[in-house]
Amino acid sequence: MAVEYLGLSSLNGPLAVLEGVSGASYDEIVEMTVAGNTKKIGRIIEIYGDKAIIQVFEGSEGMSLTNSHTKLTGHPMEVALSPEILG
Repeated sequence: MAVEYLGLSSLNGPLAVLEGVSGASYDEIVEMTVAGNTKKIGRIIEIYGDKAIIQVFEGSEGMSLTNSHTKLTGHPMEVALSPEILG
């Protein structure tokens, strides 16, 4: 089940901290909407109690503590193996 949160606790480069999180898991994919229109993808890299530290893949440019909506997808990061990856 996807859960959405409004705002962030802190930003430091490509890392975002989200507080008040429940049911989050390590390596979970998150979808972030910035300023109502820009979509960014990230993953949870650490969890401390109700805090989740998120690595934002596309960088945190344009993000602020108040203009970001974070949706926990409930799905872990997956890598699809293909002949091109295997070499």
